Amino acid sequence: VIFSYGEIDVRCHSSKWKFAIVLARQYVAKVQGYVQEFIETFGNEGIRVFPLLLAVPPASNQGHNPKAPFVGTLSERVTATKELNHALDQACCESESSGNLITVRYTGKETWSFAEVDNNSFISKTSESTICDSYKISGSLNPALSDGHVHVRSELCGPVHECVRRNILKLLSLNSQNNEHKQILKRR
Repeated sequence: VIFSYGEIDVRCHSSKWKFAIVLARQYVAKVQGYVQEFIETFGNEGIRVFPLLLAVPPASNQGHNPKAPFVGTLSERVTATKELNHALDQACCESESSGNLITVRYTGKETWSFAEVDNNSFISKTSESTICDSYKISGSLNPALSDGHVHVRSELCGPVHECVRRNILKLLSLNSQNNEHKQILKRR
């Protein structure tokens, strides 16, 4: 099961949260709660769930939604995205070492790096007259890959799909190894 949090929190609320780690821990706790509730639902006994938290995508200045407006500068939101992704990594590592039966994994802060503006390559390839200065922030969403709002166009998300596949395969491999280890211990 893949969970995605954070984009709207960065876009609208990053000026309100003081410490990204507090928000990240709340996300992880919420995911653990969802998974626990699912597992405890009648008929789901014995189902193994591997929760995976998707990294927060790059911040953007594109699109307009009066119900979820952009707050702060793009530069501030890029910084908030980086802080939140770092905190999500930390909170997921904490969930792994906490002894909680539900471990939440994280795709990694580099999940969306292909979609970020890189001032060394993107700007040199783009005509100065065709791109607004507000889009020249390293780490923000590359407008050439955007859907015109805050998302990467779905047909360009192959690198994210591949990252998710790698993580799922790793989780399945770890689960298989754990089951083999348990079988060995039972035989002793």
